[in-house]
Amino acid sequence: MGAPHELLDLVIFGGNGYTGRLAVHQMAVVMSQHPGVRWGVAGRSRGKLEAVLREAKEKGVDTSDVAILLADVDDADSLSRLCRSCRLVVNCCGPYARYGEWVVAAAVAEGCHHVDVSAENHFTRLIESRYDAAARKAGVFVITSCGLSSVPVDVGVTYLEQNFQGTLSYVDSYLTTHPTAVSVLRGWRHGVIRYSSWESMIHGMAQKKDPEEDHTLPQKRR
Repeated sequence: MGAPHELLDLVIFGGNGYTGRLAVHQMAVVMSQHPGVRWGVAGRSRGKLEAVLREAKEKGVDTSDVAILLADVDDADSLSRLCRSCRLVVNCCGPYARYGEWVVAAAVAEGCHHVDVSAENHFTRLIESRYDAAARKAGVFVITSCGLSSVPVDVGVTYLEQNFQGTLSYVDSYLTTHPTAVSVLRGWRHGVIRYSSWESMIHGMAQKKDPEEDHTLPQKRR
């Protein structure tokens, strides 16, 4: 494992976080069926990334050829190097209202496609407002909200549109959780929601109609 010498097909950024770890494990399983695809993991700590790959290997998948890259949202140069090293960056580093924009900015600047798993509508509007024109000019796809909180809803709405007998005006969707059961099964003793998810919810409730006027969101780097 080490830094790539050739352009990688994709890199999972934030691979040692809660969501990133799950993405890495699943990607390792999928990539075992596609040996020609070159991929990597990225984050601030090489040791933590190595531990994630060891966990995946212990579950029976080969991670010996997975590249490790070091990148930090607070280091613009490291994000640029990350995006120059791959064709697609899968950003699992949230909350996105706080950390996501810098990854998008680097991806667009370096001609790298971008996917994230956010469910933060205010972040999506901000990115569209600031980067749509530049991404189109660069021929770069920037896909937000490609995760649990968004994809099932989109699939459900599409299914409803195709089968609804009449004109579909709007759809309300709900997600029900059972905190007590989850906390027992997961062994969580100090709460049933990750802090990053809680922070995303707070930013969501504080959002305004115009993302450029929302002072809870980070401003562009100078």
